Amino acid sequence: MTTVTDELAEAVRQAVITRYRWWFESDGGVKAIGRPEDLTIQRDERGHALISWEDGPEDWAMQVVEGGSTEEERVLMAGANQEFGGNLKAYEPEPATFPDGVTVEAYSSFVLGVYPA
Repeated sequence: MTTVTDELAEAVRQAVITRYRWWFESDGGVKAIGRPEDLTIQRDERGHALISWEDGPEDWAMQVVEGGSTEEERVLMAGANQEFGGNLKAYEPEPATFPDGVTVEAYSSFVLGVYPA
């Protein structure tokens, strides 16, 4: 069985950090929400890399692969539109750009599986 190298797993981790850079940056006196160190790389029982981020945005592992907003964001925006009479849509970000040689998929809502392409 083939697994990705530690270097490729780290490159995927960096791609997630880049995709969610707003989570880690302070701007205009607003404190950063999290730290890049909160994303950890572990290996499952078969040796595949798993990137875990328990305190990240809700459903980040699915959103980072597929892009778009979460159901919670869409429901909150619909409620705000109804209450305030607007017609705004939830922000629909693009999926992350991952390095060649890997396939990624949501292992759970807060864990990303990294596999050889």
